[in-house]
Amino acid sequence: MSPSLADDVTLQAQFDTCTVCESVYPNPGELVFEPETQSILESRKNQLDSVTDAPALNDDLVRRLHKVKTLKLFIQLRIVDHPDSPLRISVQLPLLIGDSTNGLAKIAVQSPEYLSRADSERLGQEVEEAAVQALADGLTAVDNAGYIMDVADRLTALASALWQAAEDVRLSHLVKEEVIADDGELQRVWFWFPSLSTREKRKDLVNYASRWRLTGFVLAGKPGLLCLEGTSRQAEEYMSAIKSESWGDIPSYQKKVTERFRQPISSRAFTDMQEITHLIDQHGQRNNRGDMSQVRSWMEKHGVGDAWGSVVVPTGVGSGNGS
Repeated sequence: MSPSLADDVTLQAQFDTCTVCESVYPNPGELVFEPETQSILESRKNQLDSVTDAPALNDDLVRRLHKVKTLKLFIQLRIVDHPDSPLRISVQLPLLIGDSTNGLAKIAVQSPEYLSRADSERLGQEVEEAAVQALADGLTAVDNAGYIMDVADRLTALASALWQAAEDVRLSHLVKEEVIADDGELQRVWFWFPSLSTREKRKDLVNYASRWRLTGFVLAGKPGLLCLEGTSRQAEEYMSAIKSESWGDIPSYQKKVTERFRQPISSRAFTDMQEITHLIDQHGQRNNRGDMSQVRSWMEKHGVGDAWGSVVVPTGVGSGNGS
């Protein structure tokens, strides 16, 4: 037998939580309900507007609530240091009995682009710790509005602190780079991946670059390419950090990356580190093989096409696995 709807007090508490969230996050885009949740809330509001006293749920609402199992909403949290890059959380409000959380909201955080994977995981841990504490304190559905506000405050404070810490590290590397006189000349270093697909790993390849003031691009797929512009020391420290931090959960024999080509340059071709995968047509069984003719054209357009023969079609260059 499928679970039944929760009691009227719990259901009304979940409706009330949605109403409170609407008042706390009134600006466009701050609060978005999942479409079916929005429809259910509107139906309930129309039902309440038609009578003086709060009526019992009609059969249609009961059926729809039982089908969706939770009310779902998304909240954009404004980060003081990143007003244009809000932190997005999803909230689910349980509607069925037998839920081990007694109707407590289930909150998840989406990784912001400006934080590393490790920092994003720290945000997730903050949510988990808040949930454990809330359950230990006996919070239930009637406490959801306050619980959501508390978690939101904790996340915005933590995200701001993590962003500032990452910025401090980046600036310290810039200062260190300016002080050390023997860092060497600018180089453009090319790396080849037999396969590069994991979204988080790709994001780290982009985000880590600013810590060493590296510029260039990342191309995911089969094959994958990484172009770095900076000094030899910067490139080596960057790759070391990628392998030990971002790739820390990957067995060494799977950390397949080969340096294909290294060339001295007088100036940079790129102003930042970017991923270009979305700019290249993909094909193959898994739609993960980029159109290499487009890659070549893109490289030529950005003034680095001279490296094509050494990077993508190497001659006399060995290949191997990075460790």
